[in-house]
Amino acid sequence: MGLTPQELFAAIVPLALVIALEIVLVYILLRRLTCSQAIAVVGAALLALDPFHIAKSKVLMPDGVFSTTMVVSALFGLCYVLNGRRWRDLILSGVFAGLAMLAKMPGILLVPWTGVILLVGWWMGRKASQNGGFLRAVVLSSLVWGGVAAAVFIALWPSMWVRPRLTLEAMYHAASSYAGQPHNHPNYFLGQVITTDQGPLFYLVACLIKSTFITLPFFGVALLLIPAAWRERRKQALAVLALLGYALLYGVQMTMGAKKGIRYVLPVFPPLDVIAAFGIVWWARRLQQWLRVRWFVKVVVVVVLVGQALVSLPCHPYYDVRDNLLIGGHQIGRRLIAPMDEGEGLDQAARYLNDLPGASDLRVGVQMDRAFRKYFDGRVVEFIDPSADYLVFAQNTVTRQSGIEAWQALWDRYRFTQPEYQVSFRGIPYVWVYGTDQASLAAKDVGNSGEGELGGLVDYLGYDVFPSHQIAPAGVVELRLAWKARESLLANYSVFVHLVDGDGQLVAQQDNWPVRGTRPTVTWKPGELVADYYSLPIPLNVSPGRYVIYAGLYDADSGKRLPVFVGGESQPHDRLKVCVIAVRPLIPFGVKVFDVVWLGILLAGCILPMIRRQEVKGRTNA
Repeated sequence: MGLTPQELFAAIVPLALVIALEIVLVYILLRRLTCSQAIAVVGAALLALDPFHIAKSKVLMPDGVFSTTMVVSALFGLCYVLNGRRWRDLILSGVFAGLAMLAKMPGILLVPWTGVILLVGWWMGRKASQNGGFLRAVVLSSLVWGGVAAAVFIALWPSMWVRPRLTLEAMYHAASSYAGQPHNHPNYFLGQVITTDQGPLFYLVACLIKSTFITLPFFGVALLLIPAAWRERRKQALAVLALLGYALLYGVQMTMGAKKGIRYVLPVFPPLDVIAAFGIVWWARRLQQWLRVRWFVKVVVVVVLVGQALVSLPCHPYYDVRDNLLIGGHQIGRRLIAPMDEGEGLDQAARYLNDLPGASDLRVGVQMDRAFRKYFDGRVVEFIDPSADYLVFAQNTVTRQSGIEAWQALWDRYRFTQPEYQVSFRGIPYVWVYGTDQASLAAKDVGNSGEGELGGLVDYLGYDVFPSHQIAPAGVVELRLAWKARESLLANYSVFVHLVDGDGQLVAQQDNWPVRGTRPTVTWKPGELVADYYSLPIPLNVSPGRYVIYAGLYDADSGKRLPVFVGGESQPHDRLKVCVIAVRPLIPFGVKVFDVVWLGILLAGCILPMIRRQEVKGRTNA
């Protein structure tokens, strides 16, 4: 049955408290590492207000606590290397590394990363004799760190006490399985349903979508200002480079695996947020010197944190229903990666049904049922159960087409009717609730009437389109065509549905027997109204403009089309003009203007102080 909302809350609270305490540790460690109150405050606050991190931290999964535990271990390690080589820092880094590896296997990344920073720290301090030589700085430190991490890993996992070899073998086999086998359900990426590995770009796109218009640009600013920081604040520059290496190493490690999911990239976000904090403070300090305004850094810090809060907090409690404004927000993000990863909106659908009379006796079929049943008072049945009183469709399942064979016919039947209840976020529908008595089709129900006669055998009555006549690239035009046979058909005709651009070039098509191959024309009865369904995916790279949908019938063996007449006039190419679809730009013009202005401001803040310094240097030399 799963956990009730109360049990789930009780289980999540301890994880949330641990994450909160570790974010406090991030502040303390950044303060020690950088000797900068501003960087410490901004770094911890950006992480605390990161909407993607919040979204994945408020579910009963280890990803949130795993990501903060990893970054705390990394910061303790950096404090050891860059801030006095206190054994306490090294030991605590090992403790948190052991805890991270207990939470999830990818925590093993900390082993090579820590080895590298110990080696780099020794190399940079070797001439000054600051670290006691290679044996102490690298070999002994690595042994101590690894020994502590291993001790924590063993001490807190009873399985390692009684059968360590079998436990490690099981971990190895599990890791090999994750690396070699993709998910056993479809995924959605860059406008396509994918049943194999999503490829090397998946996590890069995920970071682009799930970061914010503050963290991502200032992450870039930090990288741009590293050369200047190297001259002025070398320890801070080294910390940024080390955290960049940490994020890249983790991203590469996860990209190498075939099993990919958006939550798996969460540990990249704490270092991204922290590096962005360096970028914010460095950028503000350079402009403060150029403007000669003493309070400028404080103002920038306040504005940035308020901006990050305005991105995340209005989404409460559904923090994952927003995407980066730099790409156009959730309207665009959902075209690239499937939304509703945590079943957002299903709780509202359950509450709607709970408020109906006799709710406890209702039988409901629902997609993503595990996210729904803990809120629902009635009985959840199989989605295809004919006894269901209501059906609840979820955007995530529909987009990914997970298990589509079971529910395709039901979705075709219902989506062109008005749902009894719908949950939307930012204008995007997430959940549809239909009563099972809603979907009988009559000629009067066809939304857009049409006229056409095909070969004297079939009449065309009109169409419906879902979601609308306007769509963005990577969307899907869902079409319902209405046919009526004039007489019994003695041949099986296939239907073609073509999306054609202004130059007559084919952009998308679907050809098959009617009703997705389930209603051959020989089964049509004279006078019967046949609702016929088609899906036309719009390519991600399609140009904005007006596109025409044509349809018709043809003999699959000969390829000959039935002649088409509209109003008694023969139609060119024996095809019906069904409708015109307007394809919008993937990224709206307003978003492009925002990007240019915002990124231009940040770039100017990097360049203008540099120009002033060159001018001052020139006058001094003169």
